Amino acid sequence: MELIDEDTLRMLQDSASDFTSGCASQVRKSRELEFRYDKAVWKRIADQGWISAVIPADKGGLGMGNASVNVIAAHIGAAALPEPYVMAGILPATLLSACETDIDLGSKLSAIASGQLVCALAWQNVAGSLDPNETPLTATFDAEGTVLNGSAHYVMACGLDAVIAVASGPDGLGIYWVPTTSDNLAVELSTRADRGYDATISFKAVRVPRQNRLACGHSVERAVNGAINAGLAAVSSELNGASAKMVEMTLDYLRTRQQFGKPIGSFQALKHRAVDLWMHTEISKEATRKAANELDNTRLSPSHHSAVASGAKARASDTALLVGKQAIQMHGAIGITDEYDLSLYFNRAIVLSAYLGNSALHRARYATYRKG
Repeated sequence: MELIDEDTLRMLQDSASDFTSGCASQVRKSRELEFRYDKAVWKRIADQGWISAVIPADKGGLGMGNASVNVIAAHIGAAALPEPYVMAGILPATLLSACETDIDLGSKLSAIASGQLVCALAWQNVAGSLDPNETPLTATFDAEGTVLNGSAHYVMACGLDAVIAVASGPDGLGIYWVPTTSDNLAVELSTRADRGYDATISFKAVRVPRQNRLACGHSVERAVNGAINAGLAAVSSELNGASAKMVEMTLDYLRTRQQFGKPIGSFQALKHRAVDLWMHTEISKEATRKAANELDNTRLSPSHHSAVASGAKARASDTALLVGKQAIQMHGAIGITDEYDLSLYFNRAIVLSAYLGNSALHRARYATYRKG
């Protein structure tokens, strides 16, 4: 993929900043909606081309790559938007773009990019493994097509039109398109810290017609891992955006909160803590930027891509949780109240730091792929 130039990234950053400014005030309203996010905002995100950005030009997308997503996702994180940009945008769009198949996926990619079709990947077991070979879903074949069984965990839950299931069958891994209206498909919701939903999706002899078997064979593992890496980089960017916003709010509070007749930010102990948080955030942002750029470099190996994506996610997860905890401590009691925006960012950081694996998982994954 051709690397995006700096001028284009700056224009994209200005556009994303304009789009997300003032959005934090809408987040609380979204928590009262059926799907816990605003489908009108989701459509506007799609209309901006933010999902299409990750789809290659020869697949009908903008072909702007992970570097552009890094910019976009950081602004989404800085606005604490609950819209599932990574879960229902980056992951499915990247996976379908990478599928080696004779089936024409153009209409599905176009519908995902336009926001008309909301879908999510289903492949993780209860332990949260990212390895597609450890999928809990199994596929068997008969004269009518494929039958799927098993339960996939940690799936983005709400407003789904279809599930993209990764299942293990007699001929290896396969990717299956499963409409949520399919018979014998059950969804069990669980509430997250940010009041959104995750789901466990159970397939109980769910029948999938032949035309909905999108890909199979050795290429599936590479395609799924590529989508995971793109998702990790994007989630890391969201976390960095949230971290930067929490640091900004904390610095503003330290400048205005008075104690003993002076701003508490003038106290040396708090100055040092604030500088530490800023440094952690900047280092994490740079690690994620580097990872996004290297994911766009097709000359680097898949193992290298997995290593840098996991390295960025481990650092971004640790940084966001550290910043959130320290920010709450420096704010005092107001920092944990639901009415104060800091709580929105910290709860979002809790969710995203665990999504697609926590920092411990990614340190181990980094070590594994670095050895490879």
